Amino acid sequence: MRSRDPAPAAEASRFSLFPAAWKANLKGDLIGGLVAAVVSIPMSIGFGLLAFAPFGEQFLSIGILTGLYGAIFIGLVALLLGARTVTIYAPRSLIAFMIGSIAMQGFATPPAGPLGQLEPYYLAGALLATLSLGGLMMMIFGAARLGALVRFIPSPVMAGFQNAAALLILYSQVHIMLGLPRRLPPSALLGALADAKLLNLVLGAATVAVIWNGARLSRRLPPALLGLLFGSLAYYALVAVGLEARLGPTIGPIPEGGPDGHFFGAMMAFAFHPSALDMLPTLLLFAFSFAVVASLDTLICSRIVEGMTGQRTAANRVLRLVGGANFITPLLGGICGGVSVASTTAGYKAGARTPLALLVHGVVILAAVIALAPLLSRLPLVVVGAVLVVTGLQLVDRWSLQLVRKVVSHETLDWRSTALDLAVILAVAVTAIAGDIAIAVLIGVGVAVALFVLRMSRSIVRREQHGDQVRSRRARNGAESALLGTHGRQILLLELEGPVFFGSAESLAERIDAALASGVRYVVLDFRRVNDLDSTGARILLQAQERLKAQGAHLLLAAVDAVPHVDVVLRGMGVVAVGAAFADADHAPAWAENHLVGTLRPAEAAGGEYPLERLGLLAGFSAGEREQFRSLLKRCEYAAGDVVFREGAAGDELYIIVNGSASVKLAVGAARSQRLVTFTAGTAFGEMALLDRAPRSATVQADEPLVCYVLDRPAYERVEREMPAIAIKLLTNLGAELSARLRQSNRMLR
Repeated sequence: MRSRDPAPAAEASRFSLFPAAWKANLKGDLIGGLVAAVVSIPMSIGFGLLAFAPFGEQFLSIGILTGLYGAIFIGLVALLLGARTVTIYAPRSLIAFMIGSIAMQGFATPPAGPLGQLEPYYLAGALLATLSLGGLMMMIFGAARLGALVRFIPSPVMAGFQNAAALLILYSQVHIMLGLPRRLPPSALLGALADAKLLNLVLGAATVAVIWNGARLSRRLPPALLGLLFGSLAYYALVAVGLEARLGPTIGPIPEGGPDGHFFGAMMAFAFHPSALDMLPTLLLFAFSFAVVASLDTLICSRIVEGMTGQRTAANRVLRLVGGANFITPLLGGICGGVSVASTTAGYKAGARTPLALLVHGVVILAAVIALAPLLSRLPLVVVGAVLVVTGLQLVDRWSLQLVRKVVSHETLDWRSTALDLAVILAVAVTAIAGDIAIAVLIGVGVAVALFVLRMSRSIVRREQHGDQVRSRRARNGAESALLGTHGRQILLLELEGPVFFGSAESLAERIDAALASGVRYVVLDFRRVNDLDSTGARILLQAQERLKAQGAHLLLAAVDAVPHVDVVLRGMGVVAVGAAFADADHAPAWAENHLVGTLRPAEAAGGEYPLERLGLLAGFSAGEREQFRSLLKRCEYAAGDVVFREGAAGDELYIIVNGSASVKLAVGAARSQRLVTFTAGTAFGEMALLDRAPRSATVQADEPLVCYVLDRPAYERVEREMPAIAIKLLTNLGAELSARLRQSNRMLR
């Protein structure tokens, strides 16, 4: 037996270290990872500067390195911990704001005493140690399955953090845009304007404009990179013509090479300092505040990315992955981060589909740090500041602006809810800006807990049923009934009860997502028993509607006007405008059934009269018998709204619908009626009076133009007398139809 050459086998074994799925889209992932890295580099530089700005100008280069190291290691560590999607992990604006706030309040201006005598370098190490603790807490949140609870923080709280972050990011760049040597307090800013460098401000504003309009200026270059290139070229062109004195400085020297363990050493030096133990409670509070905000930001961004890529990861798993990455990355000298929406979007549009893009993203940035450190040191500070200005502008919460606009223009329909939302947004933002970031987080958590306790009483979903379990009150022919029996699980009816707010609406959205994943294409929400609805719940419903629409599914709202306040919020937030609204929980599933049948049998949905040979009432008839029976029928047509017969009237005709529909209504009181059932093409009504000659038990009215074939009493008696075979078959089929209706009623009652 010949021995095999071991070389090809060894080569295949080495390549098999990579998952097989990575081979299928190798080119797309390589290009996508490269594009994502190009997007992440300028943003990470800016976020690193933002995080370390409180330590002063001497920390500019360190801030840049920590930002870039964060972009490298967050993704690589997440990959090692089991990341299995195309999501890119990198520093984030809101998280960088949290880091900068913690640096300012806890480390850059330490209290008097031994801790205040430490060099800033060791205090920076203490900051990274705090971030590592925050990452550990995020892991604990995920391991304890607290992901759902973390997401219960209401929208106004997160909006307050976003707006505070946006304002502080913008203010932190004012002195850079003006070309001033250091950050100044607001009280001293006006007096320093005389020393401002106008040309530097013009260059910064022009760079902001290029980045803001980057998508229209170039489809190939990311806006941030386009702005860096434009601003840097313009800066050095001005320097070349002798205007350097009117411009701000560059970043300055950046240490070359990769991570060398200096930050880890600084962290260890701080850990063994005698004053570190005294500061431990403060460190833990900062770490907890960071973990809460970072977890919220990560979960929100994760949901956004999932909607684009279709690759879903459970909330608790996302927290464990990102928490683990944020635990290890500071030990390697990088700042923390989360799900980077911008980088993921750019990479996905460039062809990335697997985690290989995440690996390429980290390797490319690492290579850039090692090879391009001298070039990065020559970046104009005002250009990097322009990137952060755009970041701050984009971070402003749009929903907050919409609330303010509605109040100013008197458009709001629910003043109480709007006032409460704005009050919470303002309280959190003011506390975060003027006070303590940890206290702001505690205020947010306290608001969430208080609202949760006050509003949450029971599960929001009182009952859920599929279309094969319960039908609308719309009688259908045998073929349609068979279709709905087979495909009815594509229709889901959720009967809601209690308040729909930030907590319960999130669980409802998850239930809708699960239904969508199981093949449901029509979700009916019955609001008849909903007694309250807040803006967050309405926004979550809007997001659910967008996800359903993206998958070709439909969200149907029933009985939204049952409670006036709920109706006002749904209409004020635009939920009714994007979702189909119906008067009750019968018309909504009826629409879903019609749409489903029309999708499955488009030829019948196009219109035309129902063929007599397919009538269940004539099942078993031969062609000759059908023709005989047809000759006994009279054709009758009714306009929409016409009454076919009234309750209590004499009558003994059987009506067979071949086109249109008619509803059976029962009088309940002097001026009101209740719809019992709607008959459609291929069904029959009036058989009770034909058989027992009693007065009509209900009123039948045409819903739309109606065409019927009518069998009156004389014709029926002729069938009994002259056509006994037809009479037997007719009575048998009538009995089968009545039995089917009774069984359907029993199923609905159960």
